[in-house]
Amino acid sequence: MEVSNGATKTVALEFNGLATAYSDGSLYRTPLPTVEPYEEPLDGVACRDVLINKMTGVKVRIYLACSGREPLAKSPLLFYFHPGGFCLGSTSYVEIHNFLQSLCKTARAMVVSVDYRRSPEHRLPAAYDDCLDAISWVAKEEDQWISNYADLTKCFLCGDSSGGNIIHQIIIQMASPAAELRPKLVIRGYVLIQPFFGGETKTEYELSCVEQGEPYVMLSSCYDMFWELSLPEGADRDSPFCNPWVGSMGHLPPGAAAAMLVAVAGLDLLRERGLSYAELARTQMNIKDVEVMVEEGQYHGYHLLQLGSPQSNLLIDRIALFMDAHSAKSEQDSCS
Repeated sequence: MEVSNGATKTVALEFNGLATAYSDGSLYRTPLPTVEPYEEPLDGVACRDVLINKMTGVKVRIYLACSGREPLAKSPLLFYFHPGGFCLGSTSYVEIHNFLQSLCKTARAMVVSVDYRRSPEHRLPAAYDDCLDAISWVAKEEDQWISNYADLTKCFLCGDSSGGNIIHQIIIQMASPAAELRPKLVIRGYVLIQPFFGGETKTEYELSCVEQGEPYVMLSSCYDMFWELSLPEGADRDSPFCNPWVGSMGHLPPGAAAAMLVAVAGLDLLRERGLSYAELARTQMNIKDVEVMVEEGQYHGYHLLQLGSPQSNLLIDRIALFMDAHSAKSEQDSCS
């Protein structure tokens, strides 16, 4: 029990040493190791932070692939939206930074990672707005690294957990405004890594996982808490922000996205929702080409927590191959 501003608050949930949620709706985040940006190439990658919106304080970290000390010219550009249930995470966190450094080097692409505003201080749709803002900012080519070294006709969006959820909302919201970003910015494909979706009713798979005990009991409670802290006041988990299976996708134009890769972990509590989302993309979202990758025997976030493992390397390689394949297609094939 703690006292804040004269009011008593109790611990509602502790999440694996990473955060503590309180009964008053506040959240304490445990300080985690971070990595400062470095503009001198290190192991084939340079990076720097850029403030893109003075009003919101949102910044991006740009990763630049280099050959020796020289940047690669006109590389594909990958937007990255970090994980953390909308409440945690930052592009400067060691695990996230190291993953993006490796992905940048392997894919030989520029990576723009968005430090969007987090809940509960900034509930949804703040994160969606910030990521759309970042896409618009890149399209203006006001940053020298972007104007000199990025090929904006070969853009991809990659979302990790809650970042995967953000990608879904971006597809919906950009269905009409996307034309304003062309021809300077062309999105060739989407990568959703263990996307974070939910619903008021638990699936049979989720219930069976919880019956097995830990770590699923804690994960289920944490996911519910993340939704409680991040959804708009008064919304439940059948909000379209959480549950993409509610409502209609009929307004999406053909070719709203050219291709999609959905990567799930075999032991993840979110596995079945991820697989169902891939089917939703095929049948209702006019996605031409949907690929699914299942890494059996792995839990949620394995690629960050076990960076350098064969499984993590396999995911990075798969993303790089996906980008290569769809970068090679003509713009008409990718966007029509």
